[in-house]
Amino acid sequence: MDKTERPSPSASLQAALTPLYGAAEARAIARLVFEERYGLSQADILLGRVPSDWDPTIPARLQAGEPVQYVLGSTTFCGHRIRTDRRALIPRPETEGLVEIFLREAPDHGRVLDVCTGSGCIALACKHGAPCISVEAWDISPQALSLARDNFRLHGLEATFREVDLTRVPDTLLSPPISFILSNPPYVLEAERDGLHPNVLNHEPHLALFVPDDDPLRFYRPLARLARRGLLPGGGIAVECNTAFTAQVARLFQSAGLCRVEEIPDCYSRPRFVLARQP
Repeated sequence: MDKTERPSPSASLQAALTPLYGAAEARAIARLVFEERYGLSQADILLGRVPSDWDPTIPARLQAGEPVQYVLGSTTFCGHRIRTDRRALIPRPETEGLVEIFLREAPDHGRVLDVCTGSGCIALACKHGAPCISVEAWDISPQALSLARDNFRLHGLEATFREVDLTRVPDTLLSPPISFILSNPPYVLEAERDGLHPNVLNHEPHLALFVPDDDPLRFYRPLARLARRGLLPGGGIAVECNTAFTAQVARLFQSAGLCRVEEIPDCYSRPRFVLARQP
């Protein structure tokens, strides 16, 4: 009697996702599902073990292009577990460089501001790394702020959360003076929209992604003003940038009166960050 070998659940999921992501990424996603969601070892996966609490909606959601981080409900950022859903962008590995800059450059105390906080991943990682700082997380999106609050609660950490329009920051929010500002603002041009993978374009919040083609520095100008108005003498600001405009952001910060301006590469050696100081 002929025996037909049934593919393992991981192999089946990988095969279903390959047309959407390619073989290598499909394999990585399938492995992530079985390791992260169900705690299976690589040996379990190779043996075709099926989790007893297997969620049959997972393959359909992934095949529909929903990012695996949203399907699983969490991701890892700077070694910390971060809750993820459609309220905010998914934390990216390159953004960890912003936290590294802060922990290398900033004092271990004082008022630290994370502007456009999204999931709160940057603020949370900074608080873990420098427990004595006083963290504030700002965002224009109440949905993003609710997710950031959830993440801080999960870690048992405290922060102040404010719904703030970066382009209209009142003077009342500048006291006490700020020791350090971090920001990963929207910086993807509308012209770059077609180059994004559908799982980003169709699922992640556009409010946190796009800026007009004719105004790529829309959020860096108010960040420069905020730094000049609110930072302590010697205080710092570090921002993530569209790699096509990092040099322009650096020149903007210089022209605003900030000093010791540096362009810093990300983990892929691309010009990604700008660091500057208040005189």
